[in-house]
Amino acid sequence: MENPTQSKSETGSSKSSHYSSAINEEISHLSEAIRGLSARRNETSPISWLPPEVVCKIFECVQHAYEDEEYPGTEYGYPHGWIKVTHVCRLWMKVALANPSLWSNVVIDTRHRRRWDRESFLRAKDSPLSVAVMGAASRKPPIIFKNPLIQMVLDQLQRITHLSFEYIDDKTLSKLLSDAPLSSPMLTSLTLVHVLWSEDEPTILPSTVFKDCARLRSVFINGFAINWGSPIFRVSNLVRLTLRDIPNPHRPSLANVLLLLENNSSLEFLELRQAISNSLDTLFPSHEIYLPRLTSLYISATAAQTARLISRVVYPEHATINIACSSTDMSEANFSTLASIFSLRIPDKSIRNLKIRKSGNGVQIQATDAIFNSQLHESNYKRPSRAFIITYILDHGDVSNFTILACRIMAHRLENLKTLWIDDCTPVSIPLWFEIFGSLKKLETIRLGPSSMIDLLLAMYVPSGHQNEAQSFLPSLHSLEANNILFDLDDPSSPLGLMEKAFSKRREQSVPIRKFALDRCIVMNRGDIEKLEQVVDELEWDGKVGRRI
Repeated sequence: MENPTQSKSETGSSKSSHYSSAINEEISHLSEAIRGLSARRNETSPISWLPPEVVCKIFECVQHAYEDEEYPGTEYGYPHGWIKVTHVCRLWMKVALANPSLWSNVVIDTRHRRRWDRESFLRAKDSPLSVAVMGAASRKPPIIFKNPLIQMVLDQLQRITHLSFEYIDDKTLSKLLSDAPLSSPMLTSLTLVHVLWSEDEPTILPSTVFKDCARLRSVFINGFAINWGSPIFRVSNLVRLTLRDIPNPHRPSLANVLLLLENNSSLEFLELRQAISNSLDTLFPSHEIYLPRLTSLYISATAAQTARLISRVVYPEHATINIACSSTDMSEANFSTLASIFSLRIPDKSIRNLKIRKSGNGVQIQATDAIFNSQLHESNYKRPSRAFIITYILDHGDVSNFTILACRIMAHRLENLKTLWIDDCTPVSIPLWFEIFGSLKKLETIRLGPSSMIDLLLAMYVPSGHQNEAQSFLPSLHSLEANNILFDLDDPSSPLGLMEKAFSKRREQSVPIRKFALDRCIVMNRGDIEKLEQVVDELEWDGKVGRRI
């Protein structure tokens, strides 16, 4: 017999389930309607009226904002930083997917294989590509060869505009390029950076690749051996050229470099760092080469090769020129040519800072147009627009006489000198102070070792007959810095008394030493300090009061 209570319960449960399903269905319909209304409302928003090309420009601006932000765990920027703003609305997502150029920045890092790299490359479709391949993940080239995306990208060399291979050895790169198409008609920028750990003999990269690269405007090669007959060196539209640490047997001759410069008169940036052969050219061009747009020139080579290049290249006055070279002999002609980068007509481009010091078994001379404001170990440094550093290797040369010769060669270019640094290994004698530096009217700061400082003090206090009393010696000098001076209280020739006399005389001549800095000077007491404070306005000292040897 049927239980009436049980029947009623089942009936109620069935009705409840039916009502619940009906409510859920109604909620679903209403939610869909709300989404439709929201979409229609968004369509009336001004942001949805933007044409696709404007949205793409917004993406590009966002990408520029992320260029300096490194992708996590890498050394390069996030190639698709603009994706962060695609969530604004569905229209923007649709625009992003429909524009291949937004996906054309392809970065392949063999250390961090990302799942979306291949998808991004495919979304670029037929648009021009910017490709960067980062190596150095392993010393085993097969790891790079196993990455199929690298070969997929190189197969599209005809539409690559920017190509960069960084931290890859030459054998691996030669293999990759040998399998790539030969023509690269859209290539505008090429960067090749060699790995640091390779000890193998250099392999010359194939010269058959990168044909038809007439649009090439920027070349950066570091550490690779390149055939100078390669098409990349036969172009005529280069704006930037950087050659660094080219393996010595494969460096181009200076004549070849000058020919390349002559064919690329639009160059704006030129860097040749250990990239020119040391061999002397027999077919060296005698005419001048004009680079009217050059803004920056950096050369690191032998003094002879650097001087020959400088003597042939004509550049604008506003160009930034930096030279770092070395030599085993003092050639007055070469040295004069190198010093000619400093202008005699424009004070801001003349030698305003000169530093001479012993370096190993040689002498290093640094000259810049920037002014140092040295305070013992701290310097207020402004990047120079004209600078040269030249190191002369002296087997058994006389450092002092060598210093004198260098100063004499530069003497006519020192009229705007404001800061002079000379260490004690390259001493300056009293006659040299009068001959070369005594006539300088703008020299403000001198930093010297003990021997040269004594000679300078004697020159300041020289008896009548050696100096014109009506004309002050170094009239603009107001700051002196001395290091490693020994103040021996028991020695009557201690420089303390000479300092007092020289500084007092300067004050009488109304050209006082306003600042005197002592660095690593020993055997001084409080009385010595008080005496110096009476003849200078400001005394800086490293605090070794009463210290004895």
